[in-house]
Amino acid sequence: MNSNLKLWDLVDTPDPKYTKRVNMRGGFTAISPQYLIKLATEQFGPYGAGFGLSESAFDYSLLNEFRIAIHNAKFFYVIDGNKHEFVITNTIEVVSKSGHVDTDYAKKAETNTLSKALSKIGFAADVYMGMFDDSEYVNDVTNEHKIKDAADKDLEKARQATELLTDFTKVIEQVSTCKSMSELEGLYKSMARRIGNRDAKMLRKLEAAKDKAKARLNEGDDNETV
Repeated sequence: MNSNLKLWDLVDTPDPKYTKRVNMRGGFTAISPQYLIKLATEQFGPYGAGFGLSESAFDYSLLNEFRIAIHNAKFFYVIDGNKHEFVITNTIEVVSKSGHVDTDYAKKAETNTLSKALSKIGFAADVYMGMFDDSEYVNDVTNEHKIKDAADKDLEKARQATELLTDFTKVIEQVSTCKSMSELEGLYKSMARRIGNRDAKMLRKLEAAKDKAKARLNEGDDNETV
């Protein structure tokens, strides 16, 4: 493992239960700021001692023209007794287009600035890199966290294995009766992602079922490819 990515690899994949899909600005995944603070506390120690913002100040020079304030601060964190810090800048709307003043703008700016700073050193990086837009990926991560949090990890692993086998059996039946190459492609890719590296034998069976279905569809002069 690249030593430069040691921290990143520890904190880049958040627990999906602390995220939510927001259907604004084209849609994006939001993550709980308090959860990020918990993750940072696990790595660095309590807020204000092991990590946090310093030299926090607001610049209101753009307030009259653009209704926003600029939040300037330094973010710091401590690893192995060594303090690291960098400048972080953010903007926040203070006055809405209708003239309403957001009295919580300072609190919101601090929270958002802290989240942005943490993202720069890898916290919840998978979210910001768009990986949480893939439902199959989110499902895999969710299952990993369920095992991690389970009182009986072996029982949870067995439950997930049974669920995967049930879904696999259904997909094999659907593959054998699919009507088009595009349908076959969707079924195959979705199931293959779910299997991943868990079961090589299951993946081979899926591949064989796909090839058989592909041959059947090709006999019907369907020239799409999978």
